Amino acid sequence: PELTAWHDGYVDVGWFDAAGDGVAYARDVAHRVLGPGPDGRYLEAPWVFYGDPWANAVNSQGDSADLGLDRTNVDRYDGIASAGRSSFLLNRVHLGVGVDRGERLGARAGVNLQPRTGRLGRAGDMVAVDTAYVVWRPLESSDLKVYAGRMESGFGREYRYRHAPVRVGVTPSIVSRYLMGLQTGVRVRGTHRRWLGYSLALTNGGTITEGFGHLSGDSDRNGVPTTTARLGILARRPLRVEAGVSGQVGPQDAQPDPTVVGYQVGADARLDAGMLGVEAEAVVSHQPGDGTQRTERLDAHGGYLDVQLRPKPRVVLHARVDWRDAELLAYPNLYVSNVVRLTGGARVDLDRHLCVKVEYLHLAEVGPGTRIADDVATASLVFDFETRHLELQ
Repeated sequence: PELTAWHDGYVDVGWFDAAGDGVAYARDVAHRVLGPGPDGRYLEAPWVFYGDPWANAVNSQGDSADLGLDRTNVDRYDGIASAGRSSFLLNRVHLGVGVDRGERLGARAGVNLQPRTGRLGRAGDMVAVDTAYVVWRPLESSDLKVYAGRMESGFGREYRYRHAPVRVGVTPSIVSRYLMGLQTGVRVRGTHRRWLGYSLALTNGGTITEGFGHLSGDSDRNGVPTTTARLGILARRPLRVEAGVSGQVGPQDAQPDPTVVGYQVGADARLDAGMLGVEAEAVVSHQPGDGTQRTERLDAHGGYLDVQLRPKPRVVLHARVDWRDAELLAYPNLYVSNVVRLTGGARVDLDRHLCVKVEYLHLAEVGPGTRIADDVATASLVFDFETRHLELQ
């Protein structure tokens, strides 16, 4: 069989300007803003914060302009730390390779590079494995595929736009942290009669990437895999409409008690009608923090609605509203978030490999006394490439 090898990648160069000090959350000193909370549960954490630390995203990874200081001496990584100043930024360099052996067997791998400034003797630069998996199509008469390795999320649809070249705007949705996490394990995916799509995965962890709560990972401490499934339908006439439902269940990776199980459910849809595209997604996530070890507790729900208009073949205008209502207990910190975000932007493809994107994000914290100056203006220049060569065996 023939071996087809290829490599691809992109360079994402950005600029942003964040309002205020660049931090999108604040401490609730002596519970003066939020009070004791429902049933007094805000009193169980020594440190309570309101706002959303990751809502003021500046790039396609969802990096915050500044994570600030939480004054708890918890070691963490703040790669940008802009202090509210405008800055150029090399958002990411992505390099990928792949090999296909005929039409039924192949492998993919990628790496992400992010240059950042080190502090206190630590290297700031990041080198991270992206996806790395083997894919096999067992039946020549079917598009059923089996994946094994570190794979894309199978929850919802926003993960399809995880990389900058394929995302219309600059930033991900405010609920992308529940939708786009990579998973290590096995997955089967396919379609039936071209209108019904299905996906089922058993992995070490889920798709949650809460920056201040480590709810998923690449290794498992309880021996019980997380199950993720999606069922979707596709109609091509008279309009192209795609809709799906997703579910996920399993214990957190760091939870040694396998009987303490969390779940996540979601629904997604997309409509394409000529120059107009409309996409929406909603998610509910419940991750209990009970058990033999104090693990993070998360209760969250939210979603987004994104409207895209293509007035010219290489120009896309988009407007998005997204929201997130969540409580994350990562002891000793409790983050209480109720944020609505409005985003407007444009993308221009200068040619098939080069595009420029601009966006403005307006954040609105819901509730009395919770307003924070945390709007963001951001822009991105993305160059992507792909090459292939054929070797006969």
